[in-house]
Amino acid sequence: RGWARAELSLLPRVVAVGGMRVDRSVTPPKWVTTASVESLDLSTMRWSAAGCMPSLPDPRACHSVSCGADGRAVVCGGYNHGGADMMDHLMGTALQWLPGTDAWSALPDLPAKRLGAASVELPDGRTMLIGGFSNGGQALASVLVLAADGSGWSDLPPLLF
Repeated sequence: RGWARAELSLLPRVVAVGGMRVDRSVTPPKWVTTASVESLDLSTMRWSAAGCMPSLPDPRACHSVSCGADGRAVVCGGYNHGGADMMDHLMGTALQWLPGTDAWSALPDLPAKRLGAASVELPDGRTMLIGGFSNGGQALASVLVLAADGSGWSDLPPLLF
C-alpha cells in the first residue's frame, strides 16, 4: 500500500475549479455555485482545499476548465447559476492561472457569450474552446483557439451538426 500511495502522489493533481455544490445548511437543501478550487488526493481519494491555486474571483458554473502541461489553467464562460446575481457577464470572459502566481488573470473576452463548452489545451500551448450554448440556449457550432501567449482568440472551422 505504501508503494501505491507513493506512486499515486507522483501523478498530476486532479482539481475541481468552481462548479456547483449542495448547500445542506438550509431546508430544503439547494444547489449553489462556488468559486472554490479543490484537489483530489489520489492516495486517499479525498477532496480538500487545493492550496495549489487560488479560488476563482467569482462563483462560476457551466464553464470549461483546461490545464496545460506547463500547469496553466484556463477557465472560459459560465455564470453564477442560481445566484441572486447571475453574473451573466461571466459568459463572455476567460481567465488563466499560471503556476507560481497567487491570482487568476483576465484573458481577452470571448467573441460570443457561452456556457457548457468543452476546452482542451493543445500540445503547442494553445487552448481550444469547442461548442457550448449561447445565453439564449442555442447550441453553438463555433470552435475557437486562444493563442499560446493568451493574446487573442481565432476561429477554427465550426462543428458539423
